[in-house]
Amino acid sequence: MRVGESLPPQPVQVTLADVVRWSGAVDDYTPLHFDAAAAKERGLDGPVVNGPWKAAVLARLGTD
Repeated sequence: MRVGESLPPQPVQVTLADVVRWSGAVDDYTPLHFDAAAAKERGLDGPVVNGPWKAAVLARLGTD
């Protein structure tokens, strides 16, 4: 990979089980990660994944 090159699209499917596992792994049980109503109360369209999960996916995409 060189500066300016793009990675091909690599869609990632997130499941509730993924979110629950990561919540346990990082000890973050904030409801906005798994409760749609709690996420909407915070102005989000729906639950969001944990930050460390996103970092792990990005790291994997950059090394695959």
